[in-house]
Order: sequence, then C-alpha cells, then structure tokens
Amino acid sequence: MRVGLVCTLVAFLTGTSLGLAQTSGVRDHSAVPEAPAPEIVKKLAPTDLPPLERPVTPYWPNPVALEQCQPPGLLPGMISTTGPGDCTESCWTSIEYLLLWIKKGPLAAPLVTTGSTATLGALGNSDTTVLFGGSGMDYDALSGARLTSGFWFGRGSTWGMEGSFFFTDRQPFHFTAISSDTGTPLLARPVVNAMTGQETVLLISDPGSIAGNLTVNSSSKLYGWEVNAVDRIYKTSCAHLELIGGIRYIHLDEDLAIIQNSADLPGGISGFAPSAINPPGAISLTDRFDTRNDFYGAQFGVRGEYSDRGFFVNSFVKVAVGDNHEVNNVTGLTQRTPLAGSPSTVSGGLLALTSNSGRIRHDMFAVVPELGVNLGYQVNPLLRVFIGYSFLYWSDVVRPGDQVSRIINPNLVPTSQFYGTPGGPALPMPSSQRTDFWAQGMNVGIELRY
Repeated sequence: MRVGLVCTLVAFLTGTSLGLAQTSGVRDHSAVPEAPAPEIVKKLAPTDLPPLERPVTPYWPNPVALEQCQPPGLLPGMISTTGPGDCTESCWTSIEYLLLWIKKGPLAAPLVTTGSTATLGALGNSDTTVLFGGSGMDYDALSGARLTSGFWFGRGSTWGMEGSFFFTDRQPFHFTAISSDTGTPLLARPVVNAMTGQETVLLISDPGSIAGNLTVNSSSKLYGWEVNAVDRIYKTSCAHLELIGGIRYIHLDEDLAIIQNSADLPGGISGFAPSAINPPGAISLTDRFDTRNDFYGAQFGVRGEYSDRGFFVNSFVKVAVGDNHEVNNVTGLTQRTPLAGSPSTVSGGLLALTSNSGRIRHDMFAVVPELGVNLGYQVNPLLRVFIGYSFLYWSDVVRPGDQVSRIINPNLVPTSQFYGTPGGPALPMPSSQRTDFWAQGMNVGIELRY
C-alpha cells in the first residue's frame, strides 16, 4: 500500500513539471539548437553583422545600399557623425596641374612705329602707325603644378598642419619688326626730346639709308609656398568646415628686353659716341628692364566641403597681408661692330641710359587674397579626383613695362650726334612705378587620404 502511494505521488509531480515546462516555453538549448524567429532576423541591421561578413566594394553596382553622404566603398556605420573630431584620415597629399592666365604686362609707351620718309614715323603725324607698344603684353596661358601635403595630430584630432608649393613655367612674349636689305619699310623708335619737348625718333630702318630690325623679348614666372595650421571646427559625414592660418610667400619674376640691330647702306651714315659710322658699319642697342617681387606675409582663411554619395564640392577663401620686397634693375648698352677690328661698347641704349640705369629696392605693404572652388569624386576611401578654379590678387607689384619712359636727353644717347655734350635734364629718371597683379585659372588634380 505504501509503494502504491509513492508511485502515485511521483506520477503526479512528473505530470505537473511537464505542464509547467510547456506553459513557460523553457527548452533545453544544449540538446536541440533553435533557429531565431523570422521576425527577429528581419530586424537585424547591417551594422550588427561582423565587419568581415559585410560585402565591401568600391565599384557599381554596389550590392549594399549606401547611406546619404557616404562615399563609395564605405558601408553604413563605418563613418562616425558625432562631432568635429571624427577624422577618418591622418594624412593627405595632392598634386595638381595648373593652367593660369595673368594680367597683361603693362606697356603704355609706343616702342615701334612706321610712316613716310617725310615724317620718319614720329608720333603726332597722320601717316604714322604704331606697330608695337601702348597696349600691354599678353603672356597667354602659363602651365604649372601645385603640391600639397598635410597631417592631423593623431586620428580624431581637430588640429593639423599643411604645406603647399606651386610654380609656373617661364612664359615668353616675343615681337619682331624687320626691314628688307634695302631698308623697307621705314621703322622707327619714337621718343620725346627732353631738351625741346618735341617728338622725335631713332631710326631702325630707312629706305636707301639704313636697314635693321627690332626685337622685344619679355617673360613672366610665378611661384610660391605656404605653411598653415588647420583647425577643424565642424564635421559631419556630409560636410566639414576648417579654419587655416600661417605664413605665405609669393615670387613674381619678369623681364623686358628691347634689342635693335641696324646697318648703314651705301650713302647712309649714323653715329656712335659721337663719331660717325660709315657703311658698312653696324650698331646694336639693348635696353633691359628686370623686375622682381617677393611677398612675405601672415595668412588667414576658411575652407569647407560638402559631399554626397562620393561626389564633393569644396571651396576656400584666404587673405595674406605683409611686405612686398620690390627690385627694379635697368641696364642699357650700345655696341659698334666695324667691318674690321673688334667691337666697341658704351653704357646706355635708348630708353635705358646712365640717368636711369641701376638697381632700385623698395618695400611696400601688400594684400594677397585668394579664393577657389573644386568639384570632384571620391573613387574609393583612399583616392579622389577633382577639377577647379582659383583667383589670386596681388595689390602691389613692380612690372618691367611700367618702368619705360620715352622722355630722354639726347646728350645721354650714344647714337646721338650730341652724345657727351654737357647739360640738359637727367632723363629718363629712375622709376619704381607700381601696379596690381592677378592670376586666375584652372586646376586638375588627384588626392590621397590615408
């Protein structure tokens, strides 16, 4: 009887335990693995998967949809958007090709004229035509390059440093006027006689009297560098904004050379310091004006960028203020080449005489603002390409064409019959005339961020 009672009690407890187990849904996972419910699987986000299990490809079509502002090759959740310090790269380097146009080289003075043998090409006569000068020198496009590199002070830092260097090739300008062996057409160099105030000329060629040519050579070259501290003050996955500040240097190097070569024809005569030159004697005159500008200043600016699905646009504005060191160098030379014997030379040409020859240095306050914009595409997390436009303005420079004056004292001109005669004003005078300068153009480049 006791045995039956015990069996009955065991059977009751066993049934009760099984019922409770079925009601609570408790199962033995170690014995039978259970797949998650379908509704739970659907709620798992891509970012909940291990990184190695997520497909990553920089090529289209991408099997995983990208979030807005996400660059190609990065999946949702791979870029933090919580604040300005979330920099995903630590260094960046870019190289660009530059195609720049600069402000015309000033040249207000007419340098070469032609006319009749009666008026000899002197200005103010109805039959005189200006062949060159008075309208500036167009250097066309200058090719160049720019290299930029920078780094953050550690990943996630909002502070960094950046350096940049750019240069252009030396772009030439060239003009030539040539007469035939008989001196046709008439070519002249118009000047103003400082003794009388009247227009006169120095002949390059005159039919039946003298034959010759005149060449004008000029060139321009621009380069510079800058070093800036960078402060990232704002950043999201779509945009960032940065302040920059540092030092900037810009160099502008230009020259202007006016070279005349003339030879007497039978029956003609010319002069040299101040002796007469008889045929077939020849003379050569060179006037050279060289200028150099070196700007050193402090720079401040702001730049920003907005990106969306790999495409981006960025822009910058910066202003440098400081000192512009200006150098103006003028030299002149006249050479006589006889039929026999050694050539002889004296100082002074026509526009560069002993009165204005020499080197002048001067320092002036200058402002150099620059702005630019770029459009580009991020090919992958490391590489992106872009094309853009920039404009640079320089408030104060010296340029060679501005230093040319046509008012001369004939007593100082080696080819004048009055050369060496005392008296008269010391003209032309040394000059440091200034103007502004600008350069604008396109840039195409690639950038690495790592």
